[in-house]
Amino acid sequence: MTRRDWLRYASAVPVLAAGLRADDTIPAHPQDLKFKPLVYDPPEPDGYRHELPNGAVAYLVEDHTLPLVDVSALIRGGAYLTPRSSWGLAQMTGSQMRVGGTVSISPRDLDEELAFLASDIGTSFGDTSGSASMSCLKANLDRTLELFFDVLKNPRFDEQRFQLAGHAHQRDRGGVGQHPIHDRVQHLRRVAEQAGCGGDDPTAPADLTATDGSIYQRPEFIDTRPEAEQLAHTLTAADVFAVAPTTEKDAGKYALVIGISDYEGTVNDLTYCDDDAVDWRNYLQGQGYTVTTLIDGAATRAAIEAAVATLAAQSIAGNEIVFTYSGHGSRGNMISSDLTYISNAWFGGMFAGVASTKMAFNFDACQIGAFGTALNAPGRVIALASDTKRYSYDGTADMANGVFTYYQMVGFDQQGFVFAEDDDAYAVAEMFAWAKTYHVKVAPYYIDAYEGSLDY
Repeated sequence: MTRRDWLRYASAVPVLAAGLRADDTIPAHPQDLKFKPLVYDPPEPDGYRHELPNGAVAYLVEDHTLPLVDVSALIRGGAYLTPRSSWGLAQMTGSQMRVGGTVSISPRDLDEELAFLASDIGTSFGDTSGSASMSCLKANLDRTLELFFDVLKNPRFDEQRFQLAGHAHQRDRGGVGQHPIHDRVQHLRRVAEQAGCGGDDPTAPADLTATDGSIYQRPEFIDTRPEAEQLAHTLTAADVFAVAPTTEKDAGKYALVIGISDYEGTVNDLTYCDDDAVDWRNYLQGQGYTVTTLIDGAATRAAIEAAVATLAAQSIAGNEIVFTYSGHGSRGNMISSDLTYISNAWFGGMFAGVASTKMAFNFDACQIGAFGTALNAPGRVIALASDTKRYSYDGTADMANGVFTYYQMVGFDQQGFVFAEDDDAYAVAEMFAWAKTYHVKVAPYYIDAYEGSLDY
């Protein structure tokens, strides 16, 4: 500090001292600081909420301080929907939607027009969501909105821009950085990958892609419908109805087999659930069961309701009953091909009062464990590929089944198991072993409430 600086500091001290009142003291400890109460009345969201004709919800907040308009959109999607073999695909898609131009506007022309308008448009995807935003002068709102929606609806994904981004992506994942810390981070990432952890998150599961690229977690069910519409398409405990027991003679063997890979639309399609159903149908027919099969588009809400009611009616004393389901599971629900939630409360309620004491239930779906609780009763064996939180998985092309169903079939066909308990125990153990190989967490289990051993 120079002599001149010292003089300035010394001259400022009396001024500061003069500004302090006699009762102004510095607290001895930060905990002794006193503040006025903070008063904040949050606005009522209903005053800003608007539901658009397509069901999307928008919040409009006016601020006339500056002639600017900001728009942001939250997009349901993200890296959790992509195979782990495609590391960075979601992030790349998010960046290239904006950077790559649109079908009708080249990337360079889009850059120049946005600069001329003093407008900004951005897009991105993270692990569990995507976002798009724009900012512009009020006078340029109409044209900027046109460009904004063009970017979202008609992205070009320009090849040259994509290649440039790809080179940067490869460098960031494993190449040599321009800073020693960057290089050390990349080194730690490669060590983590070699140790069996995922790419951008050292705590993530390892790459699940075999040489044929066909091992995938069954993805979460995606439902973009408004909550009220989702509730309207849910079978709950309130929808349980009584069925009259069949008048047919007892000692019959009846089964209902459901497998859904092809859901309404394309975003929720799965791979081997229909194959699971075919294998179960063939096995059960070989054991003498009369089998009702609902596969893909045939497994609608109405069809499932009717078939379950028939199976419940057939569940009289002396009859042997089997139910199998492979498809989407979500928070304790099966899901029909026309996107109705079949709750465990409804399904369990339909079988709550039946007299059959020899029943087997099999579920190969995600987050399906609540069905075990809902169905647990004497005379039943219930096998489930997941608990209430974990996921189920599809196997390789050679397996051509869900992993849990595959090992159930191996138990029957190759291990020669006759009893459900033996087969389920084998499938549970083998799925855990499979999961250990691929560094994923699974939670298959079975409930044995049958006295003795249940043979199919």
